[in-house]
Amino acid sequence: MNDFQIDSVIFCEDIRREITQKDILIGVFSSDIIVYTLPARINLAFWIELTPKKPGNIEIFFRLDTPGSESPLEMTLAVENTPNQDSIAVYTPPLLCLIEKAGLITLSVKSGQDGQYKTVKSRKVRHEAPPPGAFRASA
Repeated sequence: MNDFQIDSVIFCEDIRREITQKDILIGVFSSDIIVYTLPARINLAFWIELTPKKPGNIEIFFRLDTPGSESPLEMTLAVENTPNQDSIAVYTPPLLCLIEKAGLITLSVKSGQDGQYKTVKSRKVRHEAPPPGAFRASA
């Protein structure tokens, strides 16, 4: 990626920004994503820390591939950075994702419309029976 380097990516359910400019990550997926029914609908948001390689506007193109889906979700974020800015944290809004089967959720990123997507983070989705006594909403 010519305009930036990805330093870290965190999968979570939601992200909020305080007035103090601190980010609150809610429902962080620290390992596999476990679903109790298939297909499943889950909220996913992505917190990304990056290091810009040049000042000015940066366009970040994202592609999200989910298990069983033939059409990836694509989005673009525009980021303004100032000279000598060491790192920037950007995040996506929560996205309602349909998970059709167990497999990998993959987030890929590129800079520039003509660039190549590069996978920056994946999480395994596992289908399991709910634990005994767990609340289970009916459809």
